[in-house]
Amino acid sequence: MDAATPDAGTRLGEGGVSARHVTLAAGAMHACALRTGGVVECWGQSNYGQVGNGMNANAVPIPTRITGIGPAVSVVAAAWSTCALLADATVWCWGEINANSATPQLVAGAQGAISIAAGGGTACALLSSGSVRCWGANEYGQLGNGTSGAQNVSTPVQVSGLDDATDVYVGLWMSCAVRANGTAECWGFNDDGELGNGSMTDSATPVSVSGLSNIIALAPGAMNNGPDYGYGCALLAGGAVQCWGGNTACELGTGAPSSTPSLTPVAVSGLTGAEAIGTGWGQTCAVLPQGSVSCWGKDVEDGVGAISSSNYTYTPAPVVVPGVSGAVAVAGGEGFTCVLLGDDSVACWGINDSGQLGNGTQTDSNAPVKVAFP
Repeated sequence: MDAATPDAGTRLGEGGVSARHVTLAAGAMHACALRTGGVVECWGQSNYGQVGNGMNANAVPIPTRITGIGPAVSVVAAAWSTCALLADATVWCWGEINANSATPQLVAGAQGAISIAAGGGTACALLSSGSVRCWGANEYGQLGNGTSGAQNVSTPVQVSGLDDATDVYVGLWMSCAVRANGTAECWGFNDDGELGNGSMTDSATPVSVSGLSNIIALAPGAMNNGPDYGYGCALLAGGAVQCWGGNTACELGTGAPSSTPSLTPVAVSGLTGAEAIGTGWGQTCAVLPQGSVSCWGKDVEDGVGAISSSNYTYTPAPVVVPGVSGAVAVAGGEGFTCVLLGDDSVACWGINDSGQLGNGTQTDSNAPVKVAFP
């Protein structure tokens, strides 16, 4: 998911809009990295074609280079899909969101994008005008244009009332944007307070996240495949992180062993100086100064990550991940987490039954292992 798509630098788009340069992304059971020269490489489960190597496969344990597209500036992953923003401002997607295509397909109507996001079966693009267009699944109004329904929308539609967005983020069943004044608005599913506006009512148009300002980045996450227990986190100027929504696995990081959701943002306990954040399927992580990483929530056994469903533990406050240094970005999937390191390498840990750790095996690991780039 972009659910778990972190910030790894910025670039300036047309009109002076600053947008994320996303270099690491994780879906449900696959991951992708943006490599030197704008090359995108993906690995892991590809049953819907989300690895983009032209084939549908249960496991692709070695990274595969995506062909047929020009240099990319960002890559994002939904649960079973992947999208890339190219240097020519076009958007290409593959996997479930594009009829299970195992090769990249141009998204008509998203030209001129300066930033993209994807999660669940939905993707969104930020345009240089500050408007946002979304396409794909819309069961709970996650397209943000005032409609909702089970039918997928293949052509991007404009999100209502947004003309000053500076970035866009998508979770499994909800979407969010940061506005020019540093506040956030979200739309879509809200049974557990995912929209952060103090209510539990779905919204097919953007609503303001309560009490947040000076936002640097957002990271929507989810606890499971369904819409229940979704949540969101925000990285604020100064390095504090606040989260809201479902809390079944202590993913809000309040420090209390509680499963009580929060309908408005609450501070992550004891976390300061965060430089980037990433969410997964119940786990949340932050990159700290000097490149260490702290995580909380599900899959965080001793700060490393549970390796099977029977070993899941819930950690209510951030713990440092042993063996990680020099990280610049972090992204989480369903039972696994990856970090991009300053030397352009990637390390992952957790469940590996579909090759989502990218090290050429399908053996789980509760310690970080290097992705075996060709």
